[in-house]
Parts: sequence; structure tokens; C-alpha cells
Amino acid sequence: MSGVRNAIVRVHSRYVRRLADSAVGGRRVLIELQVRRLRCGERACPQATFAEQVDGLTFRHGRRSTGLQTVLERLAVMLAGRAGAPCPKP
Repeated sequence: MSGVRNAIVRVHSRYVRRLADSAVGGRRVLIELQVRRLRCGERACPQATFAEQVDGLTFRHGRRSTGLQTVLERLAVMLAGRAGAPCPKP
């Protein structure tokens, strides 16, 4: 949406987006958001429609919250690609 900020934007549609988040008390957390799909009003715009993002929670094409994605990336770096390595205890 960075190139569309100054253009006229209309709501195209809405849909439910599901994001996995960090577990709480050993239980899986699933966030359900109703997200708007927006249409750019500029005819020459290369990105005709796009989904709105929630700062600090969602990112493009993401199925996890930003926080969970960060935790998983740090874990992958800690394991350094060692196949079958046990996960560190919290």
C-alpha cells in the first residue's frame, strides 16, 4: 500500500483472516480479523486491489502474527539449521 497512500482508495470487499499467535498457557491461540480488501482509484496503478494490514500484527501473505514470526525466526537462527536438534526450554 506504500505507493497508494495519496490515491483515492475504495473498499472492494471484506474477508476473515486467521493468524496463529504465540501460545498462552500451553494452548494454541488463533486470531480472527475481518480485513478489508481495497481498490486503488488510479487507473494506472499496477496494484489494483490490496488487503489492509494491521501495524504490529500482520504482514503481507502472513499466516502468523508478527510476534510469533519473530520468535520462530530467532529459534531458527539459534538452531542454525541443525536437523533434529532439540528445542531449548523456555
